[in-house]
Amino acid sequence: METFFEKISNYQFLNNLLPGTIFVAVVSNFTSFTIENENLLVSLFIYYFVGIVISRFGSLVIEPILKRIKIVTYQPYSKYIFASSKDKKINLLMEHNNLFRSIIAMLFLIGLAIFYDILQSFCPFIERNGKIIVLLLLIILFLLSFRKQTKFIFYRIEYYTNESKKEDER
Repeated sequence: METFFEKISNYQFLNNLLPGTIFVAVVSNFTSFTIENENLLVSLFIYYFVGIVISRFGSLVIEPILKRIKIVTYQPYSKYIFASSKDKKINLLMEHNNLFRSIIAMLFLIGLAIFYDILQSFCPFIERNGKIIVLLLLIILFLLSFRKQTKFIFYRIEYYTNESKKEDER
């Protein structure tokens, strides 16, 4: 258990464990859903996983909405890579930025959980198939997350490959 906490970074704690724990506590108190486990270690992993879901939802749903309605704008990823290599504070600022996005996503998902709890009492289909619906949504969420992460890896390889070519030409 001690090595788990040693390996978890400040970023992972802030963006996964903290929102996941708050989400589970609020949803368990305001809905009929019970997400917690009596085993503390299992509960910590549940909180962490819920936090990952919240973070991914923020990245794949909340962020594009905020970009579309022009609340946030981003520089091209290649500029981010270059600037963050020159100014280490950019990475810290990005961590805080992602935390705020996760908090927005957490609050939205709390509202969605409360709405879902109310809706299932009026709709027998949702009550009967709720677990399958959640499972399918999680599969879609993580498939899209995998695609987005692969795209970031692709862009980083492209960026550094192009930088390497430029150095070779000099």
